[in-house]
Amino acid sequence: MISNIIFRELIRFGVDFVVSVPSSLFKNLLDMLDEAKEILHVPVTREEEGVGIAAGAYLGGKTPALIMQNSGLGNSINALASLNMVFKIPLLILIASILCI
Repeated sequence: MISNIIFRELIRFGVDFVVSVPSSLFKNLLDMLDEAKEILHVPVTREEEGVGIAAGAYLGGKTPALIMQNSGLGNSINALASLNMVFKIPLLILIASILCI
């Protein structure tokens, strides 16, 4: 149910490109993204890789989002600070926490 709500809201806000790091907490949503025609889903292995790919998608005219677990937030800080913040590249980040879901 939560996955359906998140998916609908991504569509409603115009997100058309999602980069994700594997997450059991987001499994249903990631499965939905794999099947979606409205959103291109690009799975990656590291959070900072996802930040870079999402930034490139934004510069190419897409509206990206990044999905990760809370344990990966620290891995993405350098990329967010040296790329997104410096060049003012917006990025919606969905972070799952086992304590919150």
